[in-house]
Amino acid sequence: MSADNAIMVQVAGKIAAELAASINPRNSQDVIEAFDKCFSHVLHSMRLAVNAPSPDRKTKGGRQVPVISQDEIKLRLNQTLQSGSAVTSNIVQF
Repeated sequence: MSADNAIMVQVAGKIAAELAASINPRNSQDVIEAFDKCFSHVLHSMRLAVNAPSPDRKTKGGRQVPVISQDEIKLRLNQTLQSGSAVTSNIVQF
């Protein structure tokens, strides 16, 4: 059993136990029957929810970041530094 399935079974068991206790069964046989029904329904619902495709999935797989070389980075940095206005020595004195 995979770890994901084991976790789902544990969670379904916990939910089923709480549901079975909430119906206030009269004897141990009623507890077992209530637990069995709740467990199978909860586990089935969880598996359907996990395997269902997401209708509003907007992300795409794969890498979307462009890969550039060190030389390209240096060139872009130099262009950015040169694109600013030049500093002049004309300072207004008061």
